[in-house]
Order: sequence, then C-alpha cells, then structure tokens
Amino acid sequence: MKNMYTPQGLTFSICCLFFIFSFNTIAQVGIGTTSPDDDLDVVGNTQVSGYLRVGDPVVPQTVTTNSTNLLYSAGGSDFFNDFYTTGGCGAADWYVFSSVYSEAYLEFYSTGNRGRRYSYSPSIWIPSNATSAYIELVLAFYLNNNDGVFLEYSTNNGSNWNALSAGNFVQGVYTGNITGSNNNCNGNGASTAAWTGNASSGYFSIIEIPVSGTWLQLRFTGTENNAGGGGYYFDIFNLNVISNSAGTSTGGAFAAGNIYSENNIYAGSNVMLGDLAEYFPVVGHAEKGDIIAYTSGKRDVFSVSTKENDDKVIGIYSSNPTLTLNNPNSGLPVALQGRVPVNVVGEPIKKGDYLMASYVSGKAMKATKSGFVIGRALESFNGGKGQIICLVETGWKNLNTNQHQTSNTSVFPIGVNKLTIKDKAVNVNSKIFITFLGNIGSHHWVDSVKNGSFDLNLANNAPRDVRFDYLIESATNSQELIDFQSMSSETVMLSNSKDQNQNRNATNAEANKKQLRAMDDSVIPPSVPDPEKGYVWTSNNGLKESASLKAEN
Repeated sequence: MKNMYTPQGLTFSICCLFFIFSFNTIAQVGIGTTSPDDDLDVVGNTQVSGYLRVGDPVVPQTVTTNSTNLLYSAGGSDFFNDFYTTGGCGAADWYVFSSVYSEAYLEFYSTGNRGRRYSYSPSIWIPSNATSAYIELVLAFYLNNNDGVFLEYSTNNGSNWNALSAGNFVQGVYTGNITGSNNNCNGNGASTAAWTGNASSGYFSIIEIPVSGTWLQLRFTGTENNAGGGGYYFDIFNLNVISNSAGTSTGGAFAAGNIYSENNIYAGSNVMLGDLAEYFPVVGHAEKGDIIAYTSGKRDVFSVSTKENDDKVIGIYSSNPTLTLNNPNSGLPVALQGRVPVNVVGEPIKKGDYLMASYVSGKAMKATKSGFVIGRALESFNGGKGQIICLVETGWKNLNTNQHQTSNTSVFPIGVNKLTIKDKAVNVNSKIFITFLGNIGSHHWVDSVKNGSFDLNLANNAPRDVRFDYLIESATNSQELIDFQSMSSETVMLSNSKDQNQNRNATNAEANKKQLRAMDDSVIPPSVPDPEKGYVWTSNNGLKESASLKAEN
C-alpha cells in the first residue's frame, strides 16, 4: 500500500478497534487530503490525548526544587535583642551598636590586649522535615592577622560545640588562620581557621549545617592576642537562619498534554514578526497596537494607558501574536516580548528611539525624558499619527545623558510626617527619587521641589527613624549637603559605614553602643508543639514560633 486516504470527519480509531496493525510499508498517509506530502499529512483539526514526541527526545530528568524557610533573623531593624554573652576573659568584648537609622549590628571590639569572648544566639528549632540549616551572614571586619572570629554550633544546649569545616561553607569561607588567646588569656591559643584581616564591608558568608529535628544554637568566639593595637573590629550586620527542605519533584517521564521535541520548535515561521503575548483582562475600548497598563486601584484588571509617561505600562495589544500564554478567553493578547506594531502620535521618531506612553490614551510617543518606556522603535515615523514596529522592552530608562545626577542618604526622624531636605543640587527642574531602607509605615510623596530644597511627606507620622536614599536627576552640578528641618547637622552626618582603619569616628560609635547582655542561659529548651515548624527559644522571652515560614523557592 503506497498511500492511504482517510476522509475528513471519519474517526480513524474505529478501524483500530478490531485489530492492531503497523503500516510499515506505507510511504504516506493522508487524513483530510488525497495528496499527502509527508508521511502523515493532516488537513483539519487534530487532537492528541497523550503526549506528542517529535524526533527522538530524551526522557525528561527528574528535577527536585528545594524549599527554604526563614526561621530567625537578626540585624538591621531586627536588632540583636536575643543574643547574649557569658564567659571568656580579657578586656575585649561584644557590643550591640544601634544607630539613628533604626539599624543595629553586633560587634567584637578589640583592645590590643589578650582577650577571648563569646556571643550566643538564641536556640532555634530546625524543623524535622528539613534536610539542613543555612546560616547567612553579612559581615565587615578589620582585624590584626592573629586576631579573629570563628563560629561554632551546638545541638545539645551547649554541652558540645562543633567547629565548622571548609565543607560547611557554601560561600564566604574563613579568611585565614589565627592563634588569638587561650581560654585564660595568659598565652596564645591553638591555630584555628577564622574570619581575620580586612573585609571593610559586605562580606557575605553562607554556611550549611546538616541538622534537622533539633535545637540549634550558634556561638561566635572573638579572640585576640597582644601583638597589635586596639580599636579593631568584627561586625555582624545581618544573620539569618534558614531551613532547607526537599521540595517537589517534576519530570522523570513523558507526561500527557506535553510536547517533547528533539530539536527546535518554530512558531509563526511564515511571518516576518514574532512576539510572545499573554492574555490579560483589559477593560474598556482598546485597539490593536495600543499600550496596555495596570488599572489603578483594581486588582488583576488592565486598560489602555491613560497618561503621559505612564509608569504602569506592561505591554502592547498584539495584532497577531506568535506565541500566547494562558486562556484565550481571559482577555486580550498583550505582547510582553518581541516585535509588534504599536500606535504612535506626536513628533517624528527615528529607528532606535525609545517609546513611552503619550498624552493620547493607548498611544506611544518618542521618549524625550527619563521615565518608564514601552520599547524601542524599529521603524522611523514622520510625525502626526500612525503605526510602527516596536521591540517590546519595558523598563525605566535614564535619557538625560547631558544632565547631572547625584544621590545622597539621610534619615526621616520618628514622630513627624514632613521633612524639608535642603540640598544645593536640587533645582526646579530636578526629579527626586526616594528609596526607604526600612519600613516607614505609610505611603510617601515628594512635593515643593525648588532651587535648593524639596519636601518629603508621609501619610502618617514616622513610627521610627528610617534611613533613606534619594536620587536627584537634572541636578545642579555644585552639590553640597546642608541640613534638615527638625534635625541638627550633626545628626544628619551620622553614618553606619565603617572606615577601613582603626581610627573610626569614636564619638558617633560610643554614643550608640551598649555592651551585649550578659547572662548564663543554661536552661534547656522545652519540647516544641509541632516538630515540623520553626521556633525560637530564650529563657527570658520563652518559646515563640518563627516570625516567618514563607517559602522562598
């Protein structure tokens, strides 16, 4: 048999109810056509109830995604209130430094004499369904080569302390070996690996400890010999304890409803343009080529852009999408990537110009200032009203290449809802961008931008001192930070940064430092209500369920 023809509309599987056969000698099969031009040529609709293999694709590998849960966090606005110190010798000690920025860090501060001091974390329950625990540390240190800090852990309330090996470090290993001081501060200690030397800021360490279904306590040992001067430091800015659990597995076999291809899959190969679109629930009237944006105040509802330089644009109503995602009945296809026609208005546009939302609803225009763009023009436009091809490329773009930018950092003080920032870099044409580095408690806005100052407003009074960064675009070149309304210039200049030598700003440091709480916490933690959840235990605060068990897959 050379060709076999099955009329369109006839269920082919009927013949297969009676016997199983293989057309090994058939050169071509046509369904819905009398002249097939491939081994199987189907004209009409086709449905596959299982999976479809093209070529000889390999069986998908099993992929297991781990689940990580934050069990405990200290540092920054969380402070180190659960840490304590006990034992040791010498004048060196552990301190908690708080700042006007509502941040805190834990510090081992050396004196130039022999010292060996310990700081202890609370007991942290590692859930029984975990496979291990991760310790994330953000550090800064400036230490003599024979001074340093190392970390140990205990799973039996301090009866035994386990040292870390190189294999425990996922990132940010110990930086050297030290002797420090022995337990009596009357001689050098044994050589041990530790954080030592100079890492002035942002040294990130990740440590994996293979424990589960147990209480975990951390101990930092700070030690120094008397070979160098004092004033050196080791700072812990942030500490997170995270459980690592085996997640769900996918793959491992061919699955119904999927297409597996040995080589490439071509979509829209007969057209000159291609885009990836997703169906969005668009309200109101929209024309193909219009810019689509979030609808303010409505969840999961979208509309055409309604204002110039709209920062809520997401894509372009696709005229003929090549690939589409989700249910076609859920809305209009909005191009998120690729090349697509876009409706434009206004002044002439050149190839390569960025496009942003215009003053005409749904229409794009040439981007002439910094802002959120929808993409880049791939065709020129003579001006007026029309349609051109756009490469979708959403994001904020700085187009003020001939204008000066500068940035600075300050503090919004507790108890007020308005702050006037006096900065000579600000002028009436400046754009101000604010980034709070902590929870300010309410929404904020900038107004009264004029030569030399601008106002920063909150909907409610600030619940705490919160540091913020501000970026001035179109700034005056001669920038000079002055002071802030309701704050002294001395307070403004306080900084949480560290110098790279021992001569730090002692006045600011001493004013905000307190010795780490001293106690002997030998009370054994209680049994936990649910072994698969995370808990934190201290004898003074009791048992608390972990603040966050949100998956961070």
